[in-house]
Amino acid sequence: MKKNKLILSFCLLFAPLWLTGQFYTVGTAPARVRWRQIEAGPFKVIYPREIDSLAQRYAWLFEKATPHVMAPLQAKTPSLPIVLHPYTLFSNGMVVWAPKRMELYTTPPAASYAQNWEKQLVLHETRHVGQMSKLSQNFFKAAEYFMGQQSQGIAVGGYTPTWILEGDAVLSETEYSFSGRGREAAFLMPYKAYFLDSISFSWDSWRYGSYKYHIPDRYQFGYFLLSTTRYHNRAEVLSGMFDLITKRPYIPFISRIAFNKATGYSHEQTWALGAEIMGSVWSRDLQNNGKPTPFKILTDPTLPPRGKPVSDYADYESVIPFAPDSVYALYRSFNRASSLVRIDSSGKKEFLRYMGYVSGDLAQGGGKLYWTEVVPGLRWEQESFSLLRSFDPKTNIMSTLTPRSRYRHPSVSPLGQTIAVVHAAVTGESALHLLDAENGAFIGAYSAPDQGQIQSSTWASDSLLYAIVLSDSGLGIYTLHIETGLWNPVVPPQYRGISRLHYANGLLYFSSDLNGTDNIYALDPHTVPAQLFSLTHARDGAFSPWLRSDTLYYSNYSYAGLRPVSAPLDSMRWKRAHFERPYTFPLAEELSRQVGFRIDTVEVPAHPSYPSKPYSKAANLFRIHSWAPIYYDVDRVAAMSMDKWYDVASPGVLLLSQNTLSTAIGQLGYSYRNGFHTGHLKFTYQGWYPVIELSAHLNERKAMEYKRERGEDNRWYSANSVLDKPYYRMSADIYIPFNLQGGGWVRGLLPRAYLSMRNDRYYSIEKSSFNHYATLQAGVQYYQYRPMAMRSIFPRWGFGLSAYSISAPSMGDVFGTGMFAQAFGYFPGLFANQGLRLRAIWQQQWIEGKLYYLPGLAVWPRGYPSRASQKHTGFTADYAVPVWLGDLSLGRILYLKRLQLIPFADWAKIQHSEKTEAFYSVGADVLFDVHAFRIGSPISAGFRSAFRADGVAVFEMLFSVKVQ
Repeated sequence: MKKNKLILSFCLLFAPLWLTGQFYTVGTAPARVRWRQIEAGPFKVIYPREIDSLAQRYAWLFEKATPHVMAPLQAKTPSLPIVLHPYTLFSNGMVVWAPKRMELYTTPPAASYAQNWEKQLVLHETRHVGQMSKLSQNFFKAAEYFMGQQSQGIAVGGYTPTWILEGDAVLSETEYSFSGRGREAAFLMPYKAYFLDSISFSWDSWRYGSYKYHIPDRYQFGYFLLSTTRYHNRAEVLSGMFDLITKRPYIPFISRIAFNKATGYSHEQTWALGAEIMGSVWSRDLQNNGKPTPFKILTDPTLPPRGKPVSDYADYESVIPFAPDSVYALYRSFNRASSLVRIDSSGKKEFLRYMGYVSGDLAQGGGKLYWTEVVPGLRWEQESFSLLRSFDPKTNIMSTLTPRSRYRHPSVSPLGQTIAVVHAAVTGESALHLLDAENGAFIGAYSAPDQGQIQSSTWASDSLLYAIVLSDSGLGIYTLHIETGLWNPVVPPQYRGISRLHYANGLLYFSSDLNGTDNIYALDPHTVPAQLFSLTHARDGAFSPWLRSDTLYYSNYSYAGLRPVSAPLDSMRWKRAHFERPYTFPLAEELSRQVGFRIDTVEVPAHPSYPSKPYSKAANLFRIHSWAPIYYDVDRVAAMSMDKWYDVASPGVLLLSQNTLSTAIGQLGYSYRNGFHTGHLKFTYQGWYPVIELSAHLNERKAMEYKRERGEDNRWYSANSVLDKPYYRMSADIYIPFNLQGGGWVRGLLPRAYLSMRNDRYYSIEKSSFNHYATLQAGVQYYQYRPMAMRSIFPRWGFGLSAYSISAPSMGDVFGTGMFAQAFGYFPGLFANQGLRLRAIWQQQWIEGKLYYLPGLAVWPRGYPSRASQKHTGFTADYAVPVWLGDLSLGRILYLKRLQLIPFADWAKIQHSEKTEAFYSVGADVLFDVHAFRIGSPISAGFRSAFRADGVAVFEMLFSVKVQ
């Protein structure tokens, strides 16, 4: 019995790693959307009707590319719905398996390498479909009969590291094209910087990251290892690995064993082999290119000796000089979220303001800085907009010129009167819009040439612009003549990167990885053909050039991050270069040779003609995707709310439903516990403006009858009885999650009404009858805080307010009414990344002449059990101290990254039954941020120790999981 409890404890401990990752929703599109669908082979493309042409293109690409992408995995192509989301300005894609579907954000990135966005999504996400299809065979295929699609979710979340899944998908977008991240120099640039400076970390640090040092993410890590593996193996190498995992899932560490058997190397050996191969490639390139060009670091110039990593890694991007003693940049570090900074001639930086999500580079003109910031829609997660912002350095005032637009990448005309912005239409088209710099008024529009996507632009004169345009054939540079509206190519489309275009002194300056490393180039567009010059030889990478007074400003990368630098223009190399002779990436070329198919060689029809028909939201409201021979509460497990195991899992059955549009989510279950046969129903609908959550539970126990009588001593006594009828409880929660994020603040407003009902009965002396129990909570919550830096536990600044009323509408003569209010604030601590959180709580119930308390919302001091009360006034204080643990590995059991030490002090003055008492406690939460058993998702585990005023010490375990 003890052994069974131990196994159950272990399963429940790691259940959120599997459950949260598979029951996943990316939010909902606006309710106004009318949906259509296209059948393309095994795929059903579901899309808003206004993007029919774009959906047709996706359908054609999926149908043509899928057989090639799936072939190396030797996987069957499953039938799968693909949902297109065009209303958000964020660019992403994902494949989820419970319910199985693909979700694509169709707006191309603001800046991209030389790969068409639709083709990248098709290659990358189709590979994920192949992975999950492959992992659904053998044991997990049999388990599907008992569990539904959550079987594959467990196979992916519990057995396959995310770096394998994402690294293999990056391989796909690289090997099946002439571009892809595997051919982007900046993609593996952090590894290059570390290797060339002989800096290394432990395997666990490379794999799981660090809170002290900058470690590349799982996409980079996965591609680095798998490209090395594929270089020495056939394209089908991962197929054998997935076969063994699905045949022997009961073997501990089966993923590592399967990798070893399929590739012939362990993870660590593969890493060492990749480091040797890529290190030699980068060292050879460094020798061939000669001595790096000199530059002056404008701020944070100190670097440690060779072989020593830095803990103050930081990036300075979009460097903009206003004067020799005034340089602006976007700054981001482990200690601070994205901010606008000013750097003076002495190298001192001044933080001007926090920034939101900036799409593209900063621009300057007319004495102001300009940028576009992406902000979420007010209600719908799948809708976002951009704001064109300006900042006046003289007054430090920020202004908004265009609210709720789809603009990106501003550039300012020489006279400062007109702004050119890239307009990313919902339908997929791209155009250059001209706006009045004074008020943002629309002047004119120019559609992109060759049905391409405009990346950025720069003005040569008030009537001539240059722009970077991405088409099916790669990135090119074009001229736009305002008077005629005609585009002409200066650099024809090709497959090397081009970014941050800037015109000055008759030349175009930009950064490109033409020679295998990102460097600064100058192009003379007035010669035929245009002459190209390589200006810098950066060891690791040089980006975002801007010329002022014959001095070139840009961002230079090293293992310490991107630093703002400057160099005289006459000190540059000025070496002739040619786009016709690009650098060849050895590993990427070998990968492409193995598969023999490139999507760029396939001509996409201008107008594919798949039959389209309406997609009914009502007819597709329910989609049962999973089930289980036991009952468990998905919400409790995913939230790690496991104070009572029988509330989480018990004998029974469970059905799970989530429709393809993620607007309707439900679960229906039966459980047997404590001698009762219980029914459970939960349903959430988020397709309307308010979110509606309904729940019902039947026969958890017998219903109760509550009655209070006054005795002969004039005191009240309870005379409760058990009824011979099943107990039921129901609730309806209605709220609107307003998202007000922007301007460097995370903000939200949440009006809410919660109605709870149950068939327990309470006796009313006034009415001489029993009434069923029902309570209503109604109120609003507002929060606002600064974005958190990676090392922070609390936000640096922030506050929140909430106020709720609570009542019993049908039993006002038995229950009183109550009010609850709470305020909290976040403040900086004494040292970096430390933070203080203060909270004030007030609650009161008006119960004169009433018999019962309503449930309280106020939280009691930690260490005390919560109870209902008449009056409650409380204060809490928490102080967060993050402690780096040295990235310590304890074999394959634990990898310790950080200690969270959060001392606290709570106080409350509480009145109950005409007695007022003061309660207080002090203590600390001690949490270790770890990775256990080499599972990818990070875990925070520890304990809370609270010492109460009455001398009682209380200890409890704390546990949370951040699912990747």
